Order: sequence, then C-alpha cells, then structure tokens
Amino acid sequence: MARLAASHVAVHAGDAAGPVGAARARVSARRGALLTLTDDRGAWGQGEASPLPGYSREALDAVLSALADVHLRFEEGALDDPLRALAAPWVGALPGSARFAVETALCDLAARRRGVPLHVLLAGRAASAFVPVNAYAGAALDAGLLDAASDALVRGVTTVKVKLTGAEADFAREVEALVALRRALPGAWRLRLDLNGAWRVAEATPERFASLARCAPEFVEQPVVVGALRALGWRQLPWAIDESLEDPDDVAYALARRQSGGCCAAVIKPAVHGLLGALDLGRRAHAAGLGVVVTHLFDGPVALAAACELALSLPAPWACGLDRHAGLAAWPAVEVPQREDPRFITPARGPGLGLARLDAAVPR
Repeated sequence: MARLAASHVAVHAGDAAGPVGAARARVSARRGALLTLTDDRGAWGQGEASPLPGYSREALDAVLSALADVHLRFEEGALDDPLRALAAPWVGALPGSARFAVETALCDLAARRRGVPLHVLLAGRAASAFVPVNAYAGAALDAGLLDAASDALVRGVTTVKVKLTGAEADFAREVEALVALRRALPGAWRLRLDLNGAWRVAEATPERFASLARCAPEFVEQPVVVGALRALGWRQLPWAIDESLEDPDDVAYALARRQSGGCCAAVIKPAVHGLLGALDLGRRAHAAGLGVVVTHLFDGPVALAAACELALSLPAPWACGLDRHAGLAAWPAVEVPQREDPRFITPARGPGLGLARLDAAVPR
C-alpha cells in the first residue's frame, strides 16, 4: 500500500497582466502557494492556494501555516480512497483556499496513480461533453471593455462577463456603457453582470433592475450583500448566487427561488469552497434546477486546471468563467491542457490535472 511520503510548499508572486478582482477593489499583483504531495514511490500531485486580497477571508500567511507538513495528517490508505480521506474533519477546518490546495493535490496524485483524469476520479465517469467558457471583459467603465469583449467573440466565446462597482455615482454611466456595448457588438451573444454583493437590499430596486434590463443580461450575479439575498424578492432580471454560497440561509433560499423566478444559477469558486465543497454545491444546485457556473479567483494554472476538471465532473454546467485571465501572468508559463480550445473546456489527455510539474518558486 502506497503512502504519502512528503509535502512541499512553494510561494509564487508576480504582477498580473491587468487589474483583477471586484470592480471596486482590484489588485495588480497575485501571490499564491503551490502544494506538492509525493508518495513513497515518487508519484506526485499538486494543488494551489491563492487567496485574493479584498475577497478571500484568509491571508496567504495563514494558508502557509495550514499547509505545513500536511502529509503527516493523513491516515494510512489515503491514496487508495482519497475522497474518503478528504472527508476528515481536519480537512474541512482548513481555510478555503488551503482546503482547495490539499484536496486538489491528493486527488491529482491519486488520479495520476490510477491513470485517469481528475474529473473521472470526482465523478466516476468520463466527461460526456465539452463545457463552454465565458470570458471576463473587465469592469463596465474600463476603457478597454469593448476591445476585450470583441476579442472574446472573435475567439468564438459567446458569453461575456462584466463587473459593476455598485456605486450610485457610477450606475447611470455603467448602464450607458453596457447599452453601447450591446449596440457595438450585435448578435446572439450573452452578457452576464456581476456586482460582487455591492448593493444593500434598499439599493437593489426594481427600477435599477429595469435599467440593467436595457442591455439584456442573462443574469445579475450576487446583486446584494451576503445574508440579504433572502430579502431580495422577485426582480425583473434573474439573479445568481455567488458570495452568498457561504451563507446556509441564503443558499436554502436561492435553491428554492428557482420555482418562483428568482435565482437562476449558482456561481461556484472551488478556491473558496474547496474542490469537494464546490462539487457538492454544484450537484445540489443542479438537482434544484439551477444553472451551474464554475469560475476562478484570478489564480494560477494549477487552480485553473483543477476548476476545469471540476466543471467537467458536473452534470450539464452552463458556460463557465474559466477563460485564460490576467492573474495567470503572475505565475511561470505552463500549458493548461483543458484550455487548448478558446471556446471550451476539454478533458486533458494525461492523468490527474494533466499538467507538467510546476516547481520554480520566486521570493516572497
């Protein structure tokens, strides 16, 4: 019986290719931790923890402490039944991004040993179809919004996401920018809007939703603060739950709202909920009749590959926010095999995450 023999954590830091994060709290650099687990036969698996400043609850220093000597905490047989091993209470108690790294690394290693892609390990089956992606074009008031959206459509991506600040002083200009975007890029492409929970319920008025309807979005993602979705009620446009997936009451409300015209989708970040937590949320959302969208945290290639494998493991996901993004520039260049086709997430040809081993670290 193979056993885990070692764990190693390397820190990566660098500049993003552009501002990343919520429209009102963007950063220009990214730091993350790369976890490598090795077994006593020399096989390896990797996971990544890159908490996003201004968004994630945990800081990188807390992640590094949580990942120290993590291989010593697994019991014998973890590689033979990784999903059972990851159900241990100590794994669930890790900060979200650290849990994502541990779960990804162990599943990557176990899948490599079995010679199957990671999504097969998660779902017990091979993906039955490719998953379309949506492209992040930036914030509504960004000077390069039109170019970014146009580039996505030229690449064959047909769903574009734009962030709003939620500031009252910006709203009218944001709406006009979005209407202008629709006029400049005619055709049957989808637009998604994201407020990152910027509005209070009193600000999420029917009139504001009616204004946003002028640009015909598919949905408005997390329009109000965490804990307030259940006070939102019906609005002219469908909305999606994101940040509130950490609030059990908001989750219960959102899953029930599908029947009466409120929530239409769950936007799931495995870097926040962990790989297995995200898998569970995706299955629950699908069972409730919601669309499921997997997306990133502007993190690195290991996290992106893991999120792609998660999307491939879920039943009938909607276009997922797993396009290549500005945060990848902070990491050493590596091919993410699931992203070879600019339009779709496709299964990697190799086992596990299908990635080459990433080792080079930069100073903290």
